[in-house]
Amino acid sequence: MTIRRILNQSRTSAVRAEEAQSVAEARTLAEDFPLPVVIKSADKSGCWWTVPVHDRPGLDRWAEQAVTARHSAPYLVEELLTGAKFRVETLTVDGMHLVADITPEGNAAPLPDAEQAGIRATVRALLDLAGYESGATRTDVLVSARGSRIAAAREEDRERERERGGNGGSRATAASGIERGTDR
Repeated sequence: MTIRRILNQSRTSAVRAEEAQSVAEARTLAEDFPLPVVIKSADKSGCWWTVPVHDRPGLDRWAEQAVTARHSAPYLVEELLTGAKFRVETLTVDGMHLVADITPEGNAAPLPDAEQAGIRATVRALLDLAGYESGATRTDVLVSARGSRIAAAREEDRERERERGGNGGSRATAASGIERGTDR
């Protein structure tokens, strides 16, 4: 959630998003948004869940699952991003970000150079704003008429460490508050 807040305050990849401290509050926020929305929350093991909610019955199902799975606050309710999806692989050394690959996902067509430059600029801005200094990241970016919007970002090294049972995370993570799936 820290990263979404930073992105919105900087007006980089701004997305309507509100935090809630309970399932009931998240439901109320989602009802105030135009549906569909995305609700993000963590279970007790720290694993983040991203659930698209398209209608009122879907909101009811989300609330029931959040309680059953014992998800904990905070919850993040966001507008559902639409557009062509791209996976962006980045390597950062001493605060310098090399965008190594931009891969279309699903039905997304490869982009012209000018639009790829927009994606690179958006991802680099995220990493700069977060104070990210070293490591590999994967960022999911959606491109629409509104431009490039960051849907999620992950530290690949931290993910691998967590899967092996370590605590994961870099010094930049601890300092900047980057979370698994930075948009949460």
